[in-house]
Amino acid sequence: TGDIEADVERRLVAAHPQLAATVLKVPHHGSDTSSSPTLLVAASPQLAILSVGADNHFGHPSPAAVQRYTDYGIPLLRTDQVGTIECITDGEQLWVRTDH
Repeated sequence: TGDIEADVERRLVAAHPQLAATVLKVPHHGSDTSSSPTLLVAASPQLAILSVGADNHFGHPSPAAVQRYTDYGIPLLRTDQVGTIECITDGEQLWVRTDH
């Protein structure tokens, strides 16, 4: 998802109506202009991973963006809180390891 924002998220969902994700890399480091309800509903991930530095000068993640994951019942792991996040799968099961 890189640094996409809500407008690109909407186009992505429109272009891929069957979009789904087991794990979603939170777009744009959790900025307020990303993680739209459109994307969260379409992807319906079991887990979201937010790559963000602690106390970064951009103010990421936005409390509003974080709240959207809570509102949609999507567990959120943040690198500023748990360090490195590693997802391992055999194609059937998913394991997640963190530094903490």
